[in-house]
Amino acid sequence: MNLNVDKAYVDWIKNLKHKTASAYLYGLIRSCEYTGKTPTNLINEARIILIE
Repeated sequence: MNLNVDKAYVDWIKNLKHKTASAYLYGLIRSCEYTGKTPTNLINEARIILIE
């Protein structure tokens, strides 16, 4: 999975310090692999759930 092409990931990662980004990246990759979704898909899904 190439996260560098996902706009949500790129926008998010550039605002984090290197150590923080490294720690969060592991969880994000695992979540994306488990669900089969991109970070953008996960964000959009969360927004829909919050609206309902």
